[in-house]
Amino acid sequence: MLERNKLSGYLVYAVGEIVLVVIGILIALQINNWNVRKQERQVEFEMLRELKSGLEGDLSDITYNLKAHQQYLYSQGIVLEWLESQTPMQDSLYKHFSYVTKGTTFLFNEGPYETIKQKGMRIITDNNLRLRIQRLYDMVLHDYIDAGRIYYDIQSTLIFTYGPRHFYGETFNAMVPRDVKKLLEDEEYAYMLRTLKDYNNFYLDQKIIPAKNEIENVIELIDRELDKWD
Repeated sequence: MLERNKLSGYLVYAVGEIVLVVIGILIALQINNWNVRKQERQVEFEMLRELKSGLEGDLSDITYNLKAHQQYLYSQGIVLEWLESQTPMQDSLYKHFSYVTKGTTFLFNEGPYETIKQKGMRIITDNNLRLRIQRLYDMVLHDYIDAGRIYYDIQSTLIFTYGPRHFYGETFNAMVPRDVKKLLEDEEYAYMLRTLKDYNNFYLDQKIIPAKNEIENVIELIDRELDKWD
């Protein structure tokens, strides 16, 4: 009977030891998992900060381009109105002749996004933010750049085909016509300018402004995510 009680005691002690070891292992695994998740969140935090910094630079660039193309659109309208009305030449038109042929370029900072893709997009834990980032970089910004190339093609035709024909070289954002009568009679020039103006209007409404708005929206979403760390 005594031996049986001793054996039972040993078994209870052994089971207790095993339970304590298992609990210790589980706690250690839980702490390790917590540390891994914390490290992953830290990496996500750093990636989002870099992405935001890049987007802020892109936003500054696109804001400048927006204002520039609004000025170009205004000047294009002024020159077309003058061509159609056949009113006398005014010196104030010289700057508009210059602006109608101008354009902008946009090269967004893709480095932070490429780094995130190398790490794996799942590093961005918020599903909505992750999808919005992908849409911005893979669709919106590329569409904007592709549309800019079309604008450049039309703009180049106006500059290199009709510029030397009708204008002296540009000086101080002003272009002076060589022969006003020939310029007024050139229907092809008027057609190309109207084409550029129409496309510029589309470019502004359908590409530049939506791209600017989407950059601002993604920056706001990133800020919300970063605020969770404060």
